[in-house]
Amino acid sequence: MSHKQDFVPHLEKLFHHLVDVTEPICHNIDSHLASMLIYDTTGIEAFVTENNDKFLNSIIRRVKSMNKGKSSDHINNIAYSKMPKVSSANDEIRKMYINGKFCYAYKFGILTNGLGIVRDITCFDRIKPVISNFLNAHPTIHPKIV
Repeated sequence: MSHKQDFVPHLEKLFHHLVDVTEPICHNIDSHLASMLIYDTTGIEAFVTENNDKFLNSIIRRVKSMNKGKSSDHINNIAYSKMPKVSSANDEIRKMYINGKFCYAYKFGILTNGLGIVRDITCFDRIKPVISNFLNAHPTIHPKIV
């Protein structure tokens, strides 16, 4: 286990304490928006070979040589489909479309309230019940289902 991983439980505890401290403040600002929970997934781009432009360009060159006469959009679509689903360095780093491009990233889920205040962040390689885990950890929060 790496040195920074030793602090993860402490950081999680600090973050959950901050959620408990900020929850009444959010309700004072706007109780309706504070009672909403919004879940989204995104990714943190990883430093892996597959994120290098040379990696994609080599795939594009191979596809072009096999599909002469096809349009460049068609070539790019085929090239993106030929990219591996996961990184060779770590199978938790998956091909995703984030920030307007395909890249290899660690997937995580983020839970915010209607004010846009972060309530929970969970890194995962497979979908986990993030919302129910969050609500179980914070029994004083009673979201409205919208």
